[in-house]
Amino acid sequence: GARRTELDAAAGVARAAREAAVAAEAAASAAREAAGREVEEVDGRRREASDVAEAAEAALAAVRGRHDELAARLAEEEARGIARAARKVGGRRIDEGLQVDPGLRAAVEAALGEASRGYLVPRDAVAGLASERGLLVVSDGGAASPALPARFVAKVADLGGGRLGEAIRADGSGGVRLLLDRAVWVPDVEALLSLRPDLPDGVVAVTRDGRAVATRVTVAIGRPDGALERRAELERLAGALEGATGEAAAARERLETLRVAAEAARTALETARNAEGAAASARRRAEEEERSAGRALEAVAREAAWLEAQVARLEGEAGGLATTLAALEAAGAPASGGTDGGVAAIGPAGRRRGRRPGDRRGRGRDRRMGGSGRRAPDGARPGRGGARGGRPGSARARGGPRADGGGRDARRGADRAGGA
Repeated sequence: GARRTELDAAAGVARAAREAAVAAEAAASAAREAAGREVEEVDGRRREASDVAEAAEAALAAVRGRHDELAARLAEEEARGIARAARKVGGRRIDEGLQVDPGLRAAVEAALGEASRGYLVPRDAVAGLASERGLLVVSDGGAASPALPARFVAKVADLGGGRLGEAIRADGSGGVRLLLDRAVWVPDVEALLSLRPDLPDGVVAVTRDGRAVATRVTVAIGRPDGALERRAELERLAGALEGATGEAAAARERLETLRVAAEAARTALETARNAEGAAASARRRAEEEERSAGRALEAVAREAAWLEAQVARLEGEAGGLATTLAALEAAGAPASGGTDGGVAAIGPAGRRRGRRPGDRRGRGRDRRMGGSGRRAPDGARPGRGGARGGRPGSARARGGPRADGGGRDARRGADRAGGA
């Protein structure tokens, strides 16, 4: 009744709790798998960022190395004795503030030769620099060089060349245009060799790439590694160094960001694993509680079935006794005389047949009650001895032959007594 209803409700609650725990465990497992995927993804991005950062650092190191090397060589130029001495008397490097067409820079430097490392000084300072070693360009305001013959200039143009002074965009010292006033350029060595016989005195012809320099009687082969190229490269490397430094800094910053993200992802993964473990434990507890509630409900159901069987057995016994009593009353026995009085009135034969069933039942009741002569209270569970006589399915529980045997013997005794 009420107990079974209560246990049914408890079993339903336990079942719902188990289902909720299973769902929570599934959600925790999904969260752990998602956290694992996030860790793998962030680790992949971090490895890529690490490779980019390493490449950026390597590029930065290469650019810085070349930049520092050129800067050191130019510093050496400035540290020469002629350089210090020329600056003391107001001299300037010949290439200070010089801007040249990049396509003809090599030709300009080849035409200048050693003069590209020279210093422009006043004429009266030359004597004081005689103890130094180097090249000086004297700014004495002398007469201008004679103009190039027009026919020669036309031939240079026919060969695809031009006057080299036209490649100068800016001349800070003013000495470079003076030096290149009688210099021309041609596209290649073949053009240079074809032009050489026509070169006027004091005129220099160079190839566009600076690999050959010719006068009327000489040809110098080999591109010089001059100051102009070094200064131009140093300017280019300064910009490249700035860019490489920014790229390396950005790569390091991104790598650090991804490192922090990877640590956070691993922490989240560990948290998700702990949550999954806790959800699994909760699910196991819920399953055990559901099994416990089921066992309790099953026990109550078995007890209820046993009690119903006892009720049926007792009703059967009551029916048998009622039948016996009716038979005795039909034989004329006094209603108040009990079973023993009725059997005594029947006679010796009836007494012999009618008392045994009653005696056996009496002895059975005494054994069930431990010899007290009383029956066990209805609904109380008998012990081991009572289980043999009272469980559903036994002869006594069915209220069958043994319960009705006394009535049949009594009726047969009554019939014999009437016949006598």
